[in-house]
Amino acid sequence: MTTRFFAAFPLLALLALLPAQDVHAQTYHPLGEGLQWEYSSTVDGMMLMTMMGDRSVFGTETRIRLQEEETQTYENYWTSDASGNLFLHGAFNYDGFGLLYDPPIQMVSAPLVLGKTWTTEGIDLYDMDGNPWGSGPIDYPVRVYTEGTVSVPAGDFYAYGVGFDAGAGAGFVSNGNTYDMFGRRVDDTESRGDNATVWYTEDVGEVIESSIQDESLGFRLVSYDAPVPVLPMSWGVIRSLFR
Repeated sequence: MTTRFFAAFPLLALLALLPAQDVHAQTYHPLGEGLQWEYSSTVDGMMLMTMMGDRSVFGTETRIRLQEEETQTYENYWTSDASGNLFLHGAFNYDGFGLLYDPPIQMVSAPLVLGKTWTTEGIDLYDMDGNPWGSGPIDYPVRVYTEGTVSVPAGDFYAYGVGFDAGAGAGFVSNGNTYDMFGRRVDDTESRGDNATVWYTEDVGEVIESSIQDESLGFRLVSYDAPVPVLPMSWGVIRSLFR
């Protein structure tokens, strides 16, 4: 018993430094208006992600996330709750393609941990005017494929790699183009399939976006303007030290 107490003491000491509310509340993607993230890809060049104003989607006020690439611009609509769960309500590509989701798709189920899965069921699809898009309800299963430190131009981050969990991934075809759930035109022949496509770091947001097979060619974080964590170690990192 004494041995167990002293083995656990370093963890207890670290937890004692954490404010009680922070142990259970994660922010995997800050949504504050004006926040920006800059990414680079050896295939697609630079991408700037900016949190803009609000948009009402089926009566819910969502935050607009604008994504500007060298070849396309698109926006998507987000909310989060006090537990850190993250929801995608729709997306619009400036080439004219757009969809709204009801219910919204749960992209993050907090807390994230390797192997965790969840599914948003019965999602109805609508065009930007709120008219049914034409296909029946869909389900969107998600899995945490990876957990650990990743290296990007902005530095090293402890991240959770999250992606679609059913075959080749979700996509929509319109006017000869394929779009992902975020409204981005993608090459469906290069889909990562059952694998991570977004890597989240607590209090920072997305550090990697990669819809193609070789994740090293995807968008990797170069710089960001996001809230600074109160502690130098996130809860995810602390938890990993004592497995």
